[in-house]
Amino acid sequence: MTDATPDARCTLSPQGTVTTVRVGSKCKVSYQFDTRATSATLVLPYVVSIDGQVLPEYADKPGALRGKRTIDLLVNPGSKVALFLNSDVHPAHRSNPVYALEVGRDDVQVNIVEKKGRIGHELATLRAPACRQGATPGKRLQVYDAALTGDIWMQISHLYTSAEADALLPADTAPVIRAAVRSIYVGLPRPELSVKFAASDTNPSLTLRVVFRD
Repeated sequence: MTDATPDARCTLSPQGTVTTVRVGSKCKVSYQFDTRATSATLVLPYVVSIDGQVLPEYADKPGALRGKRTIDLLVNPGSKVALFLNSDVHPAHRSNPVYALEVGRDDVQVNIVEKKGRIGHELATLRAPACRQGATPGKRLQVYDAALTGDIWMQISHLYTSAEADALLPADTAPVIRAAVRSIYVGLPRPELSVKFAASDTNPSLTLRVVFRD
């Protein structure tokens, strides 16, 4: 059976008669992203979850939204689909599934438009869809409109501790750089950082001042 071909299965009723049960074809689910508010080519890591389970192909490595701005899936009717995005793709963090929906018997398209700012703490929930004629003959298309706001970015962005940041640095990182990175994740009193390099046999002492815009 192909993904697009309906299957017919027979079940035996308690009365001994045979009933033919039609099992519909798979449904197409397409998440389409518009991230022009930040960057039209924003690379966004993602992981797909179906019925509460991350798909095996994302077990070791997440997907990445790059030039192609869509995530296309084929799922069974009745499936519950959700995404993990940004740092929430890490196996240790997958706690905030977003753009979750339950597929009926129609194809689904989710239009996700990025909006800057925290807009009334809008969550990644989907409003009622609009129903259109689908590209597949005899199939309807359920179209959802959703937003990727600052609230959602906060929801899917892991707040790293200084210990976690320290563990991610290469083993040969200079102690002065390691201390500077740790200080960022502890929290800076002002949006600036001074890194002091001691003098060596070949170089004088040096202070590097980094100023953050936010």
